[in-house]
Amino acid sequence: MAEDPKDQNTLLNLEGFWKLLDSKLVSLGIPGALIGVALDFARKTDWKNAGLCILAAGGIWLVIKVGSKLSPQIDKFLDWLLATQIPKWWTTLTDRFGAEYLAGLNNGKCLVMLDGLDEIGDDEERRKVSNWVSQQLRGYKQKLPFILTSRPQAYNQAPLPDTPAYFVRSFTTAQNQL
Repeated sequence: MAEDPKDQNTLLNLEGFWKLLDSKLVSLGIPGALIGVALDFARKTDWKNAGLCILAAGGIWLVIKVGSKLSPQIDKFLDWLLATQIPKWWTTLTDRFGAEYLAGLNNGKCLVMLDGLDEIGDDEERRKVSNWVSQQLRGYKQKLPFILTSRPQAYNQAPLPDTPAYFVRSFTTAQNQL
């Protein structure tokens, strides 16, 4: 019987995933392959690895069988987790991080690294970013270490006033050949 072409484009949900795993090819094939590996280890008298392969085969088979039976409950649990617990956890984490980060900024305990000033294609936008960085430096009274990376030409078009700039030299021909 031919498959319905619409089924080929359907997203695989958790229940469908477990049904796929529970198919004879997968639920017997993967553990069967591990048994084959175990036999090869046994032939070489490597009993430890042979035993581990047999245990793994049994464990995988058991997980597939139990998972296929419990997939509706697992689906409901994951939906609940994603709808209620993850957002609470994320809010707690980000609120705490934000407070600690701001405290670190205010106490000069953070390093701020802004990479790629030169990747801002528009010269005026690049100058705006450079001015913003200058304002931040003044706001933190220059006690907070800032690193702003850029290629020299772009930096020279939007330099930070009253701030030291350091440039990395190009590699020599000999260094390029290493």
